[in-house]
Amino acid sequence: MNLKNIKMTIKKLSVLVLFTLLIMACKEEKKESIDTNKETETTMDKKEVKPLGGVTKFDKLSGYYIKNTVEFDQAYKFVVVSNQEAFNNYFGIAKTMKNKVSDLDFEKFNIAGILVNPINKANTINITKFTAEGAKQIVHFTTIIGKEQTYTSGELVLFKIPKSRTSVEFNSGGEIVTVDVE
Repeated sequence: MNLKNIKMTIKKLSVLVLFTLLIMACKEEKKESIDTNKETETTMDKKEVKPLGGVTKFDKLSGYYIKNTVEFDQAYKFVVVSNQEAFNNYFGIAKTMKNKVSDLDFEKFNIAGILVNPINKANTINITKFTAEGAKQIVHFTTIIGKEQTYTSGELVLFKIPKSRTSVEFNSGGEIVTVDVE
């Protein structure tokens, strides 16, 4: 082999090694990103608390919307229903090709919801604390009002509570509203 062939071989090997290192670095970073997202999703959508009488999980339901027939007298409406008929008075299924609609099991759970009166600003509800005292479920939340948008929309957070809970206390910044199961 002459010197020219040796240089060419070294260049090819160098490029191959750099390319391999680059691919390995990208794979590693992507894996961390996926793990972080899974952890965040678990933290946000399923919080466990140990109240009297067992473990209660915050299990956010998805794939539903607020019906246009729902009337608001204030910025919020709080709903706790125990059967499909009552649920259908407030909510419809928002099924698309990509989303999955959460299952409702009225034999084991009541369904509670925080509904925000539709406005022309983006809004987000964050559940900050989810506990229970005896037969009462206690939900602390905050609302973030965002930028103006060209359409009106109302935020909705639906979640399951055990049948053993007969009322839900909704608490936002010290304002407390208690709703009994319908």
